[in-house]
Amino acid sequence: MSLATKYRPQTLDEVVGQEHIIKILKEEIANNDIKHSYIFMGKSGSGKSTISRIIANILNAYVVEVDSASHNTSEDMANIIESVKTKPIAYDNTVLILDECHCFSTKAISKLLLLLESLPSYLYVIMCTTEGDKILPTIKNRCECFNFLPVNVNNIKTRLEYICYKEHFVVDNNRFLAEIAKSGSGSVRQAIANLELIAPNITIDRVKMIYDCSYDNFLNIVYSVSDKNLNEIINILNKVADANKFTESFFSFLLDIKIYNNTNNMDLTTLPIEYEEDIKALKHEDMVHVDSLIDKLLNLLTEVKKSAIMKELLLANLMQEVRGQ
Repeated sequence: MSLATKYRPQTLDEVVGQEHIIKILKEEIANNDIKHSYIFMGKSGSGKSTISRIIANILNAYVVEVDSASHNTSEDMANIIESVKTKPIAYDNTVLILDECHCFSTKAISKLLLLLESLPSYLYVIMCTTEGDKILPTIKNRCECFNFLPVNVNNIKTRLEYICYKEHFVVDNNRFLAEIAKSGSGSVRQAIANLELIAPNITIDRVKMIYDCSYDNFLNIVYSVSDKNLNEIINILNKVADANKFTESFFSFLLDIKIYNNTNNMDLTTLPIEYEEDIKALKHEDMVHVDSLIDKLLNLLTEVKKSAIMKELLLANLMQEVRGQ
């Protein structure tokens, strides 16, 4: 059993982060007012599925969980509805969890709408998605919608400390857990997976194994481009194990910087709040490079997608930016 599964929260009080959601759900539970349909929107690892299962447990419900990415046709939806059309014998209710619900076809959504309009008293539907903007207003209007935010580093670090204590992991320096927490990029599950990858001895050398796609590295690349410090860029890229993932994550990071620069609202990004001051401190010259790199990486990811030489292609684009090309 993975650590993420072993230490999955069993109650709302154990959930890491999402305090704004937990508060509302606790009020609904106290008032016997749990809604029959929810939409949970947010990045992977932010707690959507965990809270869905906790609600199911509170309702003493039989759980039907569907991967909508692979079961998204009209026929699939008909089968899903058939599977929940009768009240379970051994449970009080049924909770239908639809993961990645944005993947449903148009015809499947039509059937889902009909279901949501006439839910039986025993049936609760919780839709989870990493792309909330793709959910139709007609679906959202029939549900209570929650936006799950990236979990802040301190909250993730506290959870990692608890796991290390329970598992008797040896941590050379407590600050290493903060580095592992950052590596999750707001995802508790990813941070715990990264911890498991290097456990049971948490040393600096082992931490470096999972720290390729860190916000610190991404910021240092932006600084290095502005400073024309090609050596630092090469040093960072030389330590990258998965260049495709690194490039995709770097692009998302730059896009979040741009979003914050235009809105001054961290809630509209996937960035942990701890990085707000760093982003605020970026100079005009830095933002010029951010804009240019967004264009370069968009073209790179669109045209190349996955490549065995992605690291070299990324370096070539960064070199062009350093040289002002």
